[in-house]
Amino acid sequence: MGMLEKKEESPQGTILLASGAWTVESAASLWAELRPLLGQNLALDTSGIERIDSSGMQILLQGKYLNARQGKVFKLLNHSLPLLKALDVAGLLGTFKDPVRINYEQKQSLLLTYSRNRYSVYG
Repeated sequence: MGMLEKKEESPQGTILLASGAWTVESAASLWAELRPLLGQNLALDTSGIERIDSSGMQILLQGKYLNARQGKVFKLLNHSLPLLKALDVAGLLGTFKDPVRINYEQKQSLLLTYSRNRYSVYG
């Protein structure tokens, strides 16, 4: 199952650690965890996401959309490889407009098709 945990809180906003499987099986519980936190500046450290499907991506898109409507930040940090691959296949990497930093080894295993020039390589 997927999960969210508060990693850090400050006057600028909250960093949440996202982990596990963000799939249809866990979507309702993930949304129940995330929804009350919206309306403040949020950053999701997504390095722990092991699997994601369209339900998980919908939660991320909805969070981004609802926060943007309130003038708040909702950004993704430390993209996991499963998340990057899913965002690429869905053509959504540019939609989130979050910087993606991957090292050379990750780049070799990623082979992005649709979003080839939308990330920077570090490492």
